[in-house]
Amino acid sequence: MIETLGGSNPDPLLTAHYAEHPYPPYDPGDEAKRLCPTPLDQLDTLSDRCFGGKLNPSNGMRVLVAGGGTGGDALFLAEQLRDTPSEVVYVDLSRASMELAQQGAEARGLSNITWINGSLLDLPDTIKEPFDYINCCGVLHHLEDPQAGLQALEAVLGPDGAMGLLVYAPYGHRERYRLRDVLRISSPASTSSIEERLINAHALVAGMLAEWQANPDSQYITQEARSNPSPAVPRP
Repeated sequence: MIETLGGSNPDPLLTAHYAEHPYPPYDPGDEAKRLCPTPLDQLDTLSDRCFGGKLNPSNGMRVLVAGGGTGGDALFLAEQLRDTPSEVVYVDLSRASMELAQQGAEARGLSNITWINGSLLDLPDTIKEPFDYINCCGVLHHLEDPQAGLQALEAVLGPDGAMGLLVYAPYGHRERYRLRDVLRISSPASTSSIEERLINAHALVAGMLAEWQANPDSQYITQEARSNPSPAVPRP
């Protein structure tokens, strides 16, 4: 069963992007081969760092994965809580990402996940019972108002609960942000479709890589272009 939230008006470009490009890339068939731990969600680590070593999942937990993407965090948490009276609530704007996550849950035989398609900003008006733990990884910085997103999560967190948060760092992603700014200038969202912007991005990075290969000492080639080479793609 899937619940759909309404109320807020998320960025249509962001919604369209993740509808076409579920993230992170994921093949549900891989669940037959391995379980991928996620760094924020090891229950023994959570117990030690956030609950004074007293977390007892066998008594049942309510867990929220806000911005669950293709399901890595939700599946790892649900697997750890499989034989307990616990519930993992998955929320994401992207129906395409959620469908992949559901396929992964089905492959694992997990039945302890509740699926919600919508914005985390609408959770305070929907959730009646607070959560013991909230995971929100790589999400808040995408919001127009990240503080509003954090406040929405705080509103549904129990008084003794904990959050695991991850946001992109301005220094660790400096080269990526510089490249993003160039792309925004060369392909404004107001005048370019997503397809045009992707083609332009590939062409720009391919051109930068070609320049670096010809001149490896060039100070104008970003680490992002060197680390993520793209094949040359003709402009439309």
